[in-house]
Amino acid sequence: MTSQLNVDTIKGNETAGSITIQGEGSKTTNLQQGLVKVWCFATEAAALTDSFNMTSGTDNGTGDYSFTIANNMNNATYAILNTVESTVSTHPVANANVASDATTTTLYRVHHAWVNTSDGFEDLDRDNYHAVVGDLA
Repeated sequence: MTSQLNVDTIKGNETAGSITIQGEGSKTTNLQQGLVKVWCFATEAAALTDSFNMTSGTDNGTGDYSFTIANNMNNATYAILNTVESTVSTHPVANANVASDATTTTLYRVHHAWVNTSDGFEDLDRDNYHAVVGDLA
C-alpha cells in the first residue's frame, strides 16, 4: 500500500530544529545536519546559471571568484565542496581551492589553477559546481 504525507513544515518534537531519522542499518541520523545548505552551478566568470540559497558570484580577477550566500551560515567553519569542469587536452585536470582565509558566514572565495603547473591562478574558462554543508544561522 502506498502512503502520501502532505505537509508544509516539519519540526522536531523536543527540539524544533532537530529531527532524527532512521539511517542505513540500525543507526539514526539528524535530518538537518545532512542537508546541503547552498549549491550553485556557475559559468567561468562566476555568473550563476542555477543556484540555491546564493545571491551572486563575483569575478575578482584572474582565477579568483567569490560567492555570496543568501541566508547566513552559523559560522565560517562550514564545508565547501567544489569542482571545475575539466576537458581541455592541454590541461587535463583543473583544481579549484577554497580560500579559507576569505570564508565568512555570508561569502566564500574559490581560487582556480591548473594542476601540475606553477603559473598561479588562471581563468579556467570552465563551469564551476559548489555545495555548502554546515549549520545555517
